Amino acid sequence: MKSLSPDFLSFLVPVGIFGISNFAPTLLILRAQQLLTPSHGVAIAGTYSVGLYTFSNVAYALVSYPIGVLADKYSKKIILSVGYLLFGILCFGFMGATGSFFTLIPLFALSGVYTAIIESSQPALASTLIADDQHGAGFGLMSSVDGLGDFLSSIIVGECGPMVPRSQALLLEAS
Repeated sequence: MKSLSPDFLSFLVPVGIFGISNFAPTLLILRAQQLLTPSHGVAIAGTYSVGLYTFSNVAYALVSYPIGVLADKYSKKIILSVGYLLFGILCFGFMGATGSFFTLIPLFALSGVYTAIIESSQPALASTLIADDQHGAGFGLMSSVDGLGDFLSSIIVGECGPMVPRSQALLLEAS
């Protein structure tokens, strides 16, 4: 670790901060179901929520390549910063979201877009900060920092966030 560049080690700070804030995207399905259940019922809300998550994956697939091209053409730091910013907007959007299906569509699209930005530009930027003979160690360390943050975040959000009432959770497990 001592042989990794100071710029790369500094880069791990925002990676770690993002990792701690970046909960598992499947929790968005749970949040959507919570929002949609009062107006649509548990079964329909569950179906819509999974459909919205699928839609976010389609958005991800559609923008991944163009985002990669932009990261090759422009500042990887700026592109990555935009991804972090979009994640923040997504979180605030979900905090204020209503039970309207049409309110959730742009939020799930945003989920796909920010994920595409992060997953393409974060490793691209890291590769410019790591010497060629240290890529394995550097990427391993970055993945460890990010993965540990993701794990902690998912525990915290899952434990402290709005949970599905036990009766609804039992219905979900049965279906």
